[in-house]
Amino acid sequence: MPEHEAPQSRNEAILQNILGEHNELLEPQSRNEAILQAILYGDSYTEDAQSRIETLLLCILNGTTTDLQPLSRNEEILIAKINGGTYDKEPQSRIEELLIEWLNAFVEKTVTGAVCSFDDAISGQPLIDLTAQIVPKQSGTGDPSPSNVRPISGWTGVNVTRCGKNLFDKTNTQDGFISGQTGEVMASTTRKCSDFIPVKPSTAYFMNGYGDLNYFSVVLFDENKAVIQNYYSGASKTAPFTFTTTATAKFARLTFIKEQLDTMSLTYGTTAPTTYEPYNGTTYSVSWQTEAGEIVEGTINIVSGLLTVEHMKQVYRGDDLDTLSLNYGQTASGYTHMYFGTNNTPLGKNYGQQLHTKSNIGVIANAQSASIPSSEGFAVLNLTNPDRLIVYWYVNLTWASANDFKTWLNNNPFELYYQLATPQTYQLTPTEVATILGINNIYSNTGNTTVKYKARG
Repeated sequence: MPEHEAPQSRNEAILQNILGEHNELLEPQSRNEAILQAILYGDSYTEDAQSRIETLLLCILNGTTTDLQPLSRNEEILIAKINGGTYDKEPQSRIEELLIEWLNAFVEKTVTGAVCSFDDAISGQPLIDLTAQIVPKQSGTGDPSPSNVRPISGWTGVNVTRCGKNLFDKTNTQDGFISGQTGEVMASTTRKCSDFIPVKPSTAYFMNGYGDLNYFSVVLFDENKAVIQNYYSGASKTAPFTFTTTATAKFARLTFIKEQLDTMSLTYGTTAPTTYEPYNGTTYSVSWQTEAGEIVEGTINIVSGLLTVEHMKQVYRGDDLDTLSLNYGQTASGYTHMYFGTNNTPLGKNYGQQLHTKSNIGVIANAQSASIPSSEGFAVLNLTNPDRLIVYWYVNLTWASANDFKTWLNNNPFELYYQLATPQTYQLTPTEVATILGINNIYSNTGNTTVKYKARG
Protein backbone atom coordinates (compact mmCIF):
# COMPACT_ATOMS: atom_id res chain seq x y z
CA MET A 1 0.00 0.00 0.00
CA PRO A 2 1.50 3.43 -0.92
CA GLU A 3 2.43 5.91 1.80
CA HIS A 4 0.19 8.95 2.05
CA GLU A 5 0.85 12.55 2.96
CA ALA A 6 -0.41 13.78 6.30
CA PRO A 7 -4.21 14.10 6.14
CA GLN A 8 -5.63 17.59 5.79
CA SER A 9 -9.18 16.70 6.84
CA ARG A 10 -10.96 14.21 9.02
CA ASN A 11 -12.43 12.42 5.96
CA GLU A 12 -8.92 12.11 4.50
CA ALA A 13 -7.70 10.55 7.75
CA ILE A 14 -10.49 7.97 7.76
CA LEU A 15 -10.00 7.11 4.07
CA GLN A 16 -6.24 6.73 4.66
CA ASN A 17 -6.96 4.35 7.54
CA ILE A 18 -9.31 2.32 5.35
CA LEU A 19 -6.35 2.06 2.93
CA GLY A 20 -4.02 0.80 5.66
CA GLU A 21 -2.69 3.86 7.47
CA HIS A 22 -2.90 4.31 11.26
CA ASN A 23 -4.04 7.87 11.83
CA GLU A 24 -5.47 8.60 15.24
CA LEU A 25 -9.21 9.02 14.89
CA LEU A 26 -11.55 10.94 17.19
CA GLU A 27 -15.26 10.51 17.63
CA PRO A 28 -17.07 11.17 14.33
CA GLN A 29 -18.44 14.67 13.96
CA SER A 30 -20.78 13.98 11.02
CA ARG A 31 -22.95 11.21 9.71
CA ASN A 32 -20.57 10.67 6.77
CA GLU A 33 -17.67 10.23 9.20
CA ALA A 34 -19.72 7.77 11.27
CA ILE A 35 -20.49 5.61 8.23
CA LEU A 36 -16.88 5.72 7.04
CA GLN A 37 -15.68 4.61 10.47
CA ALA A 38 -18.27 1.81 10.45
CA ILE A 39 -16.78 0.70 7.11
CA LEU A 40 -13.28 0.95 8.61
CA TYR A 41 -14.06 -1.14 11.70
CA GLY A 42 -16.65 -3.48 10.18
CA ASP A 43 -19.39 -2.11 12.43
CA SER A 44 -23.07 -1.64 11.65
CA TYR A 45 -24.90 1.62 11.05
CA THR A 46 -28.64 1.50 11.68
CA GLU A 47 -29.83 5.00 10.79
CA ASP A 48 -31.44 5.76 7.42
CA ALA A 49 -29.51 7.77 4.84
CA GLN A 50 -30.28 11.48 4.69
CA SER A 51 -28.20 12.41 1.65
CA ARG A 52 -26.95 10.89 -1.60
CA ILE A 53 -23.42 10.45 -0.25
CA GLU A 54 -24.79 8.70 2.85
CA THR A 55 -26.84 6.41 0.60
CA LEU A 56 -23.74 5.48 -1.38
CA LEU A 57 -21.57 4.93 1.70
CA LEU A 58 -24.26 2.69 3.20
CA CYS A 59 -24.27 0.64 -0.02
CA ILE A 60 -20.54 0.06 0.45
CA LEU A 61 -21.02 -0.76 4.14
CA ASN A 62 -23.86 -3.21 3.50
CA GLY A 63 -22.53 -4.71 0.26
CA THR A 64 -25.51 -3.69 -1.87
CA THR A 65 -25.66 -2.19 -5.36
CA THR A 66 -27.26 1.09 -6.45
CA ASP A 67 -29.21 2.48 -9.39
CA LEU A 68 -28.29 6.09 -8.61
CA GLN A 69 -26.75 8.10 -11.43
CA PRO A 70 -23.73 10.23 -10.39
CA LEU A 71 -24.09 13.98 -9.99
CA SER A 72 -20.44 14.59 -9.11
CA ARG A 73 -17.01 13.10 -9.62
CA ASN A 74 -16.92 11.76 -6.05
CA GLU A 75 -20.31 10.11 -6.57
CA GLU A 76 -19.08 8.62 -9.85
CA ILE A 77 -16.13 6.99 -8.06
CA LEU A 78 -18.29 5.69 -5.21
CA ILE A 79 -20.87 4.23 -7.60
CA ALA A 80 -18.10 2.50 -9.56
CA LYS A 81 -16.88 0.96 -6.31
CA ILE A 82 -20.38 -0.10 -5.28
CA ASN A 83 -21.26 -1.74 -8.60
CA GLY A 84 -17.81 -3.15 -9.37
CA GLY A 85 -17.07 -0.66 -12.11
CA THR A 86 -13.97 1.32 -13.09
CA TYR A 87 -12.94 4.98 -13.14
CA ASP A 88 -10.25 6.18 -15.56
CA LYS A 89 -10.18 9.94 -14.97
CA GLU A 90 -7.25 11.73 -13.35
CA PRO A 91 -7.99 12.87 -9.77
CA GLN A 92 -8.57 16.58 -9.21
CA SER A 93 -8.39 16.62 -5.43
CA ARG A 94 -6.79 14.76 -2.54
CA ILE A 95 -10.14 13.17 -1.66
CA GLU A 96 -10.61 12.00 -5.26
CA GLU A 97 -7.12 10.50 -5.21
CA LEU A 98 -7.95 8.52 -2.07
CA LEU A 99 -11.36 7.48 -3.40
CA ILE A 100 -9.78 6.17 -6.64
CA GLU A 101 -7.19 4.26 -4.61
CA TRP A 102 -10.03 2.82 -2.52
CA LEU A 103 -11.95 1.95 -5.70
CA ASN A 104 -8.98 0.03 -7.10
CA ALA A 105 -8.20 -1.73 -3.83
CA PHE A 106 -9.08 -5.42 -3.96
CA VAL A 107 -8.80 -8.62 -2.03
CA GLU A 108 -8.22 -12.01 -3.60
CA LYS A 109 -11.08 -14.45 -3.16
CA THR A 110 -11.42 -18.08 -4.20
CA VAL A 111 -14.56 -20.11 -4.88
CA THR A 112 -14.83 -23.78 -5.89
CA GLY A 113 -17.74 -25.88 -7.12
CA ALA A 114 -19.69 -27.31 -10.02
CA VAL A 115 -20.85 -23.73 -10.62
CA CYS A 116 -18.73 -20.93 -9.14
CA SER A 117 -20.91 -17.92 -8.32
CA PHE A 118 -19.93 -14.54 -6.90
CA ASP A 119 -21.25 -10.98 -7.06
CA ASP A 120 -18.47 -8.94 -5.45
CA ALA A 121 -15.89 -8.95 -8.23
CA ILE A 122 -14.41 -5.81 -9.72
CA SER A 123 -15.95 -5.90 -13.18
CA GLY A 124 -13.77 -6.07 -16.26
CA GLN A 125 -10.79 -7.45 -14.32
CA PRO A 126 -9.00 -10.59 -15.55
CA LEU A 127 -9.38 -13.61 -13.30
CA ILE A 128 -6.26 -14.39 -11.30
CA ASP A 129 -6.73 -18.13 -11.77
CA LEU A 130 -9.36 -20.38 -13.34
CA THR A 131 -8.66 -24.07 -12.88
CA ALA A 132 -10.96 -26.79 -14.17
CA GLN A 133 -10.80 -30.34 -12.92
CA ILE A 134 -10.57 -33.06 -15.53
CA VAL A 135 -12.47 -36.13 -14.35
CA PRO A 136 -13.23 -39.34 -16.27
CA LYS A 137 -16.57 -40.08 -17.90
CA GLN A 138 -18.06 -43.56 -17.60
CA SER A 139 -21.09 -44.53 -19.64
CA GLY A 140 -23.91 -46.78 -18.52
CA THR A 141 -25.23 -47.48 -15.05
CA GLY A 142 -24.66 -50.02 -12.29
CA ASP A 143 -21.45 -51.59 -11.11
CA PRO A 144 -19.07 -52.32 -14.00
CA SER A 145 -18.19 -55.98 -14.46
CA PRO A 146 -17.28 -58.35 -17.30
CA SER A 147 -21.01 -58.77 -17.95
CA ASN A 148 -21.75 -55.02 -17.57
CA VAL A 149 -19.02 -53.27 -19.54
CA ARG A 150 -19.00 -49.50 -18.88
CA PRO A 151 -16.50 -47.72 -21.16
CA ILE A 152 -14.37 -44.95 -19.70
CA SER A 153 -13.54 -41.90 -21.76
CA GLY A 154 -11.25 -38.98 -21.13
CA TRP A 155 -10.87 -35.51 -22.58
CA THR A 156 -8.95 -33.77 -25.34
CA GLY A 157 -10.24 -30.30 -24.47
CA VAL A 158 -12.33 -28.25 -22.07
CA ASN A 159 -15.09 -25.65 -22.41
CA VAL A 160 -15.35 -23.06 -19.65
CA THR A 161 -18.39 -20.76 -19.57
CA ARG A 162 -18.71 -17.44 -17.75
CA CYS A 163 -22.20 -15.96 -17.68
CA GLY A 164 -24.28 -13.55 -15.63
CA LYS A 165 -27.32 -14.06 -13.42
CA ASN A 166 -29.41 -15.78 -16.11
CA LEU A 167 -28.12 -19.31 -16.77
CA PHE A 168 -30.48 -19.99 -19.68
CA ASP A 169 -29.01 -19.54 -23.16
CA LYS A 170 -31.84 -19.22 -25.68
CA THR A 171 -29.46 -19.91 -28.58
CA ASN A 172 -28.82 -23.41 -27.24
CA THR A 173 -32.34 -24.88 -27.46
CA GLN A 174 -34.31 -27.25 -29.66
CA ASP A 175 -37.92 -28.09 -30.45
CA GLY A 176 -39.52 -30.69 -28.19
CA PHE A 177 -39.90 -31.46 -24.49
CA ILE A 178 -37.78 -33.39 -22.01
CA SER A 179 -39.16 -36.74 -20.86
CA GLY A 180 -39.27 -36.86 -17.08
CA GLN A 181 -38.71 -40.62 -17.19
CA THR A 182 -35.87 -41.07 -19.68
CA GLY A 183 -34.48 -37.56 -20.06
CA GLU A 184 -34.79 -37.84 -23.83
CA VAL A 185 -36.12 -35.10 -26.10
CA MET A 186 -39.65 -35.90 -27.27
CA ALA A 187 -41.27 -34.38 -30.34
CA SER A 188 -43.45 -31.28 -29.94
CA THR A 189 -44.50 -28.46 -32.26
CA THR A 190 -45.47 -26.09 -29.44
CA ARG A 191 -42.65 -26.40 -26.92
CA LYS A 192 -38.91 -25.93 -26.77
CA CYS A 193 -36.31 -27.31 -24.40
CA SER A 194 -32.91 -26.25 -23.16
CA ASP A 195 -29.64 -28.09 -23.27
CA PHE A 196 -28.05 -29.39 -20.04
CA ILE A 197 -27.55 -26.41 -17.71
CA PRO A 198 -25.04 -26.95 -14.86
CA VAL A 199 -26.61 -26.31 -11.44
CA LYS A 200 -25.52 -26.36 -7.81
CA PRO A 201 -26.75 -29.16 -5.53
CA SER A 202 -29.29 -28.40 -2.78
CA THR A 203 -29.88 -24.88 -4.08
CA ALA A 204 -33.08 -22.90 -4.74
CA TYR A 205 -33.67 -21.82 -8.35
CA PHE A 206 -36.26 -19.73 -10.18
CA MET A 207 -37.62 -20.60 -13.63
CA ASN A 208 -39.25 -17.48 -14.99
CA GLY A 209 -40.92 -16.68 -18.30
CA TYR A 210 -42.26 -13.31 -17.11
CA GLY A 211 -45.77 -14.48 -17.78
CA ASP A 212 -47.76 -17.54 -16.73
CA LEU A 213 -45.92 -20.80 -17.30
CA ASN A 214 -47.86 -23.38 -19.31
CA TYR A 215 -46.93 -27.02 -19.94
CA PHE A 216 -43.47 -26.48 -18.52
CA SER A 217 -41.05 -28.79 -16.76
CA VAL A 218 -37.69 -28.88 -15.01
CA VAL A 219 -35.84 -32.19 -15.17
CA LEU A 220 -32.80 -32.68 -12.93
CA PHE A 221 -29.91 -35.00 -13.83
CA ASP A 222 -26.96 -36.47 -11.96
CA GLU A 223 -23.32 -36.35 -13.07
CA ASN A 224 -23.97 -39.22 -15.52
CA LYS A 225 -26.94 -37.29 -16.95
CA ALA A 226 -29.44 -39.80 -15.57
CA VAL A 227 -32.85 -38.42 -14.49
CA ILE A 228 -33.18 -37.95 -10.72
CA GLN A 229 -36.10 -35.51 -10.42
CA ASN A 230 -38.91 -34.21 -12.60
CA TYR A 231 -41.01 -31.12 -11.95
CA TYR A 232 -43.88 -30.89 -14.42
CA SER A 233 -47.08 -28.94 -14.72
CA GLY A 234 -49.64 -29.14 -17.51
CA ALA A 235 -51.73 -26.39 -15.95
CA SER A 236 -50.95 -22.70 -15.99
CA LYS A 237 -48.81 -21.47 -13.09
CA THR A 238 -47.88 -17.97 -12.10
CA ALA A 239 -44.20 -17.32 -12.71
CA PRO A 240 -41.68 -17.73 -11.30
CA PHE A 241 -41.60 -21.45 -10.59
CA THR A 242 -39.37 -22.14 -7.58
CA PHE A 243 -37.60 -25.45 -7.08
CA THR A 244 -34.68 -26.78 -5.06
CA THR A 245 -32.10 -29.06 -6.62
CA THR A 246 -31.33 -32.39 -4.99
CA ALA A 247 -28.06 -33.21 -3.25
CA THR A 248 -26.81 -35.13 -6.30
CA ALA A 249 -28.09 -32.79 -9.01
CA LYS A 250 -25.54 -31.63 -11.58
CA PHE A 251 -27.70 -30.48 -14.51
CA ALA A 252 -31.18 -29.14 -15.27
CA ARG A 253 -33.12 -29.07 -18.54
CA LEU A 254 -36.11 -26.77 -19.03
CA THR A 255 -39.22 -27.23 -21.18
CA PHE A 256 -41.48 -24.27 -21.99
CA ILE A 257 -43.85 -22.97 -24.66
CA LYS A 258 -42.19 -21.45 -27.71
CA GLU A 259 -43.72 -18.02 -27.09
CA GLN A 260 -41.56 -17.60 -23.97
CA LEU A 261 -38.20 -18.27 -25.64
CA ASP A 262 -37.18 -14.60 -25.54
CA THR A 263 -38.13 -14.09 -21.89
CA MET A 264 -37.12 -17.39 -20.31
CA SER A 265 -34.58 -17.33 -17.48
CA LEU A 266 -33.09 -19.61 -14.84
CA THR A 267 -31.58 -17.93 -11.80
CA TYR A 268 -30.69 -18.91 -8.25
CA GLY A 269 -30.86 -17.13 -4.92
CA THR A 270 -33.31 -16.23 -2.20
CA THR A 271 -35.23 -13.60 -4.17
CA ALA A 272 -36.73 -14.00 -7.63
CA PRO A 273 -35.76 -11.30 -10.16
CA THR A 274 -38.59 -8.94 -11.10
CA THR A 275 -37.23 -7.92 -14.50
CA TYR A 276 -35.88 -10.04 -17.33
CA GLU A 277 -32.11 -10.17 -17.67
CA PRO A 278 -30.83 -11.55 -20.99
CA TYR A 279 -28.24 -14.30 -21.02
CA ASN A 280 -24.76 -12.80 -20.99
CA GLY A 281 -22.33 -15.65 -21.47
CA THR A 282 -19.04 -16.46 -23.16
CA THR A 283 -17.55 -19.93 -23.60
CA TYR A 284 -13.78 -20.34 -23.72
CA SER A 285 -12.49 -23.51 -25.42
CA VAL A 286 -9.04 -24.99 -24.85
CA SER A 287 -7.89 -28.18 -26.58
CA TRP A 288 -4.79 -30.29 -26.19
CA GLN A 289 -2.97 -33.22 -27.68
CA THR A 290 -0.53 -35.35 -25.69
CA GLU A 291 1.63 -38.23 -26.77
CA ALA A 292 -0.21 -40.47 -24.30
CA GLY A 293 -3.67 -39.83 -25.78
CA GLU A 294 -6.81 -39.16 -23.75
CA ILE A 295 -6.48 -37.52 -20.36
CA VAL A 296 -8.89 -38.96 -17.82
CA GLU A 297 -7.86 -36.99 -14.76
CA GLY A 298 -5.89 -33.84 -14.06
CA THR A 299 -6.35 -30.08 -14.08
CA ILE A 300 -6.19 -27.27 -16.63
CA ASN A 301 -5.52 -23.70 -15.57
CA ILE A 302 -7.22 -21.69 -18.30
CA VAL A 303 -5.55 -18.42 -17.26
CA SER A 304 -1.95 -19.68 -17.17
CA GLY A 305 -2.40 -22.41 -19.79
CA LEU A 306 -0.83 -25.05 -17.54
CA LEU A 307 -2.22 -28.55 -18.15
CA THR A 308 -1.39 -31.10 -15.42
CA VAL A 309 -2.01 -34.78 -16.18
CA GLU A 310 -2.40 -37.12 -13.20
CA HIS A 311 -4.21 -40.18 -14.63
CA MET A 312 -4.29 -41.70 -18.09
CA LYS A 313 -6.24 -44.44 -19.82
CA GLN A 314 -4.71 -47.41 -21.59
CA VAL A 315 -6.72 -49.80 -23.78
CA TYR A 316 -5.94 -53.52 -24.23
CA ARG A 317 -7.52 -55.66 -26.94
CA GLY A 318 -7.25 -59.35 -27.60
CA ASP A 319 -4.91 -58.84 -30.52
CA ASP A 320 -2.55 -56.93 -28.23
CA LEU A 321 -1.93 -60.17 -26.37
CA ASP A 322 0.18 -61.41 -29.28
CA THR A 323 2.95 -59.20 -27.94
CA LEU A 324 2.13 -59.65 -24.25
CA SER A 325 2.34 -62.81 -22.22
CA LEU A 326 -0.92 -64.54 -21.33
CA ASN A 327 -1.23 -67.27 -18.76
CA TYR A 328 -4.64 -68.89 -18.71
CA GLY A 329 -5.77 -71.22 -15.93
CA GLN A 330 -8.12 -71.98 -13.08
CA THR A 331 -7.48 -71.26 -9.44
CA ALA A 332 -8.55 -73.61 -6.70
CA SER A 333 -11.54 -71.43 -5.94
CA GLY A 334 -12.78 -71.59 -9.51
CA TYR A 335 -11.53 -68.27 -10.82
CA THR A 336 -10.07 -67.80 -14.26
CA HIS A 337 -6.93 -65.71 -14.28
CA MET A 338 -4.82 -64.01 -16.90
CA TYR A 339 -1.39 -62.42 -16.65
CA PHE A 340 -0.77 -59.31 -18.72
CA GLY A 341 2.84 -58.31 -19.19
CA THR A 342 6.12 -59.45 -17.73
CA ASN A 343 9.00 -57.74 -16.04
CA ASN A 344 10.45 -57.11 -19.49
CA THR A 345 7.19 -56.13 -21.19
CA PRO A 346 5.79 -53.01 -19.53
CA LEU A 347 2.09 -52.39 -19.94
CA GLY A 348 2.49 -48.64 -20.06
CA LYS A 349 4.85 -45.88 -19.08
CA ASN A 350 5.09 -43.90 -15.88
CA TYR A 351 2.89 -46.12 -13.70
CA GLY A 352 2.45 -45.02 -10.12
CA GLN A 353 2.44 -47.35 -7.14
CA GLN A 354 -1.30 -46.80 -6.64
CA LEU A 355 -1.95 -47.02 -10.34
CA HIS A 356 -4.87 -49.43 -10.55
CA THR A 357 -7.98 -47.57 -9.52
CA LYS A 358 -10.72 -48.07 -12.11
CA SER A 359 -11.56 -49.90 -15.31
CA ASN A 360 -14.51 -50.39 -17.62
CA ILE A 361 -15.23 -53.92 -16.30
CA GLY A 362 -14.87 -53.64 -12.56
CA VAL A 363 -13.23 -52.14 -9.53
CA ILE A 364 -9.53 -52.82 -9.29
CA ALA A 365 -7.89 -53.61 -5.98
CA ASN A 366 -4.27 -52.82 -5.11
CA ALA A 367 -2.47 -55.63 -3.34
CA GLN A 368 1.00 -56.99 -2.76
CA SER A 369 -0.24 -60.57 -2.76
CA ALA A 370 -3.11 -62.52 -4.33
CA SER A 371 -6.51 -61.02 -3.58
CA ILE A 372 -9.41 -62.86 -5.17
CA PRO A 373 -12.66 -60.92 -5.66
CA SER A 374 -15.71 -62.19 -3.86
CA SER A 375 -18.18 -61.39 -6.62
CA GLU A 376 -18.24 -61.05 -10.36
CA GLY A 377 -15.43 -58.78 -11.46
CA PHE A 378 -11.71 -58.85 -11.12
CA ALA A 379 -8.77 -57.65 -9.08
CA VAL A 380 -5.54 -56.20 -10.39
CA LEU A 381 -2.56 -56.96 -8.23
CA ASN A 382 0.22 -54.44 -7.84
CA LEU A 383 3.18 -56.75 -7.25
CA THR A 384 6.76 -55.81 -6.52
CA ASN A 385 7.11 -54.70 -10.12
CA PRO A 386 4.20 -52.38 -11.03
CA ASP A 387 4.62 -53.18 -14.72
CA ARG A 388 3.16 -56.62 -14.12
CA LEU A 389 -0.61 -56.79 -14.23
CA ILE A 390 -2.60 -59.81 -13.04
CA VAL A 391 -6.33 -60.01 -13.70
CA TYR A 392 -8.51 -62.56 -11.90
CA TRP A 393 -11.83 -63.24 -13.58
CA TYR A 394 -14.84 -64.54 -11.72
CA VAL A 395 -15.94 -68.05 -12.73
CA ASN A 396 -19.28 -66.75 -14.11
CA LEU A 397 -17.36 -65.46 -17.10
CA THR A 398 -14.98 -68.19 -18.25
CA TRP A 399 -13.68 -69.26 -21.62
CA ALA A 400 -12.79 -72.64 -23.03
CA SER A 401 -9.38 -71.42 -24.14
CA ALA A 402 -7.12 -68.41 -24.17
CA ASN A 403 -8.17 -67.75 -27.78
CA ASP A 404 -11.79 -67.48 -26.66
CA PHE A 405 -10.69 -64.86 -24.16
CA LYS A 406 -8.79 -62.97 -26.86
CA THR A 407 -11.90 -62.91 -29.02
CA TRP A 408 -13.99 -61.60 -26.14
CA LEU A 409 -11.35 -58.97 -25.36
CA ASN A 410 -11.35 -57.77 -28.99
CA ASN A 411 -15.10 -57.17 -28.71
CA ASN A 412 -14.82 -55.74 -25.16
CA PRO A 413 -11.49 -53.91 -24.90
CA PHE A 414 -10.03 -53.68 -21.41
CA GLU A 415 -9.74 -49.98 -20.43
CA LEU A 416 -7.36 -49.37 -17.54
CA TYR A 417 -7.47 -46.04 -15.75
CA TYR A 418 -4.13 -45.54 -14.02
CA GLN A 419 -2.20 -42.99 -12.02
CA LEU A 420 1.04 -41.57 -13.33
CA ALA A 421 4.00 -42.00 -11.01
CA THR A 422 4.95 -38.40 -11.81
CA PRO A 423 2.29 -35.95 -13.03
CA GLN A 424 3.06 -34.60 -16.47
CA THR A 425 2.66 -30.92 -17.31
CA TYR A 426 2.11 -29.23 -20.67
CA GLN A 427 2.20 -25.50 -21.39
CA LEU A 428 -0.77 -24.41 -23.50
CA THR A 429 -1.72 -20.93 -24.66
CA PRO A 430 -2.99 -18.78 -21.75
CA THR A 431 -6.54 -17.43 -22.01
CA GLU A 432 -7.72 -14.19 -20.40
CA VAL A 433 -11.15 -14.40 -18.77
CA ALA A 434 -12.54 -11.17 -17.34
CA THR A 435 -15.34 -10.67 -14.83
CA ILE A 436 -18.60 -8.95 -15.72
CA LEU A 437 -20.69 -6.51 -13.72
CA GLY A 438 -22.92 -8.09 -11.09
CA ILE A 439 -23.29 -11.85 -10.66
CA ASN A 440 -20.69 -14.07 -12.31
CA ASN A 441 -21.40 -17.78 -12.86
CA ILE A 442 -18.45 -19.88 -14.07
CA TYR A 443 -18.43 -23.60 -14.85
CA SER A 444 -16.65 -26.15 -17.04
CA ASN A 445 -17.74 -29.31 -18.85
CA THR A 446 -14.93 -31.47 -17.42
CA GLY A 447 -15.55 -31.21 -13.66
CA ASN A 448 -15.57 -28.72 -10.81
CA THR A 449 -13.85 -25.38 -11.23
CA THR A 450 -11.83 -23.19 -8.87
CA VAL A 451 -11.87 -19.46 -9.52
CA LYS A 452 -9.59 -16.86 -7.93
CA TYR A 453 -10.71 -13.30 -8.60
CA LYS A 454 -10.32 -9.69 -7.49
CA ALA A 455 -13.11 -8.76 -5.11
CA ARG A 456 -13.91 -5.24 -4.06
CA GLY A 457 -11.66 -4.33 -1.15
